[in-house]
This record gives sequence, C-alpha cells and structure tokens, in this order.
Amino acid sequence: EILLNEYMCKHYLNNLEEASITIKEIIIKECTKFIESIKKNLIKNDWEIEQLNMVFIGGGSILLENFINASFNSPHIEKDIFANCEAFKKFGEKKNE
Repeated sequence: EILLNEYMCKHYLNNLEEASITIKEIIIKECTKFIESIKKNLIKNDWEIEQLNMVFIGGGSILLENFINASFNSPHIEKDIFANCEAFKKFGEKKNE
C-alpha cells in the first residue's frame, strides 16, 4: 500500500515521469477510473457526448487534461485555474438579485 498526500498527488500529476512505476500505475488507474465515471454518468443522464462540444474548466481539468483527452472526443479544456470560481461568483450574483 502507498499513501500519498494531496500535494504529492498534484506534483505527480504534473510530473508523472518522476513517479516510481508503482505510483505511476496507481495514478493512471485512479485518474482513468475517475474520468470514465464522469463519462458514464453523462451517458446515463442522456448526454449525447459524441454530438456535443465538451468543455472542461478549472484546475482539476488542467491536471487531468491527458486523461480527459484520452476519454473524450476533442474536448476543450479551459486553461483558467479560477474558471469555476468566476462561474460560481456569477451564479451567486444572479441568485441574490
């Protein structure tokens, strides 16, 4: 068993070539599983993912870019780390009007 703290996971996501074979396998397996679970939920909820221009935003999307690209057909990944924050701010402003 291997226990990695959050900052090391982030480091290895950005620098996978530095990880040991075991850590690399764990990260690839878990990230692939996570992205596939997103895809399965979209399909389960009748999203026509092959017909849509998929857009992924936020810091997690940037870290998982390779896994997203491998699982989705030509997705757009917004390179703005604060995109989710900006969207929630707009949502909150509209909700409080």
